[in-house]
Amino acid sequence: MSEEWQTYEKEFTMMYEDDTLARFCFNLGVHGEPTEVDEYFYFDDFNLVMTEGTLPEEEKENPIRLNQIGYRPEDNKVAFVISDERTFRLYTEDDQLVFTGNLSLYSKDKDGNPVVDPNSGDITRAADFTSFDYNGNYYVKVRNDVSPVFGIAEDVYDEVTKAVLKMFYYQRSGELEAEYVGELFAREAGHTQKASYYDPDDPVYGDVEIDVHGGWYDAGDFGRYITPASKAVADLLLTAEHFPTTQEIDFGGPEKLLGEIRYELEWMLKMQNPETGGVYHKVTAKDHAPMTILPHEDKSPLYLSPVSAQATGDFAAVMAYAYRMYKDIDEEFANQCLDAAIFAWEWLEENPTVNRYTDPSFFTTGTYNDVSATDERYWAAAELYKTTGDEKYLKYMEDNYLPKPGFGWVEMGSYAHVAILTNPLIEEDTELYQKTKNAFINNAQSILKIWEKDGYKVALDYYVWGSNKDLADRAMMLIFADMIEPDPRYKEAVLDQIHYFLGRNANDISYVTAFGEKSAQNPHHRPSAVLETTVPGMLVGGPNAEIMNEIWDPVSQIVDENTPPARRYADVTGSYATNEICIYWNSPLAYVLGYVYSLNTVAE
Repeated sequence: MSEEWQTYEKEFTMMYEDDTLARFCFNLGVHGEPTEVDEYFYFDDFNLVMTEGTLPEEEKENPIRLNQIGYRPEDNKVAFVISDERTFRLYTEDDQLVFTGNLSLYSKDKDGNPVVDPNSGDITRAADFTSFDYNGNYYVKVRNDVSPVFGIAEDVYDEVTKAVLKMFYYQRSGELEAEYVGELFAREAGHTQKASYYDPDDPVYGDVEIDVHGGWYDAGDFGRYITPASKAVADLLLTAEHFPTTQEIDFGGPEKLLGEIRYELEWMLKMQNPETGGVYHKVTAKDHAPMTILPHEDKSPLYLSPVSAQATGDFAAVMAYAYRMYKDIDEEFANQCLDAAIFAWEWLEENPTVNRYTDPSFFTTGTYNDVSATDERYWAAAELYKTTGDEKYLKYMEDNYLPKPGFGWVEMGSYAHVAILTNPLIEEDTELYQKTKNAFINNAQSILKIWEKDGYKVALDYYVWGSNKDLADRAMMLIFADMIEPDPRYKEAVLDQIHYFLGRNANDISYVTAFGEKSAQNPHHRPSAVLETTVPGMLVGGPNAEIMNEIWDPVSQIVDENTPPARRYADVTGSYATNEICIYWNSPLAYVLGYVYSLNTVAE
């Protein structure tokens, strides 16, 4: 660089496939201390020329959308087709015709006229082959268009279920052993350095250093955050409790389900202040690590954010729940969890006015800001009452009734509702039980209405960052609603959401990495990006209607207000707002797949 104009010319050879969302940019960096004077950089007359080679042909969109993994024999089996054709055929993978049927218009008004589905922009027709229930591998053909090969079998989802569970082992900050992940992904432990307590009066270095090694990385970055971790742990504990056969799944890690959950719980216990009982909101570096390094290569100083009511409430709830799940396995560990839960509740009692959490501006890592901790406190009371029977927790719930649902890290109300509705200490004829049940069922019924209207039978009416997480949360809601007030539509709707995740969607893609002929292959996930090999079994975020607001996300450059919401997605590594992964996105999917797994194993 100089104060005079300079001319630069660089010739290079592309080594990889074309990326239509590539950006030509200069990253001047945000690391290090700011300079005392402003600095300006000027650029002019850019020119990018292809001197040799050919442009790739644009890939033709397949009009046949189906679950690329497959269907169980007894379930509804429907593909959606974007075509004016009227018939479809079903073939074995070795090209033997076994079934023919008519394409019925699905996107239609009350008079039967075609209607464009507003979320996808498609007019969908249904290829229904539910009556065909023979095990095997098949494909659907509509005139000259051919679907991916898929299976029909009772255990068709077993492998994807195992991979979704194993994702948590891959997300460990500790050592990954080659025995379980192969030589490529094997590595030493990351972020074993002690963390300094963030002090607002001395935001660079605090006086206290704490050992908080361990736990799962939250997402594609190396942050570890209590509130989303609590959601992930709660989902997995619910999976283990509601569907006990999932506890015995060997998903290829050193532990089975409860052992893997314990790995995260042991880290969470380190995040509790031993003097006050409050829980630190997160531990991260000041800034995100670059996309070019693996966890153990990141030697950045670590900092603990302040204690929050959200983290403390979630922690109390999860630890109280953990006591019930581990007391017959390891009584000493279970008691440690319960003691920590009660200690956290004492902090909540002593700090009744602490509510909003805003991440200090010192950090540029994930914030997980939350304006209210009422739901976290309520959930903590629900779990502690179910575990201890102490009437003070019941009184808290009666005095602070929370009807608002939610299986997300912002709204945790539904976890409290599940604890209340499964607590034998709360009689079904009590006001608390009835109000809670009615709120839960009403929410589930509203989800069914959305599902029934959507052109792909998706239970979403709006797509936000992490829309796939929201959809999996809604499937969880339907499963539990079916437990307390059975309705055959619940199961059908849940299976339709699984079909969506695995390929029956507007983007014709399986949102679970490495599962399906056309699956997400380029997640916003540092280890996958560095090793140029995608970790299998990760649920990516999915379409984001608000992507245009994320100017640093390359997908924002190829969509606009005219792009249907369900199509605002691209499988590119740089798309943090549509293609990142998270532990608390995989966890509700684990619950949903665990539900189907239990249907098979219980039947056996």
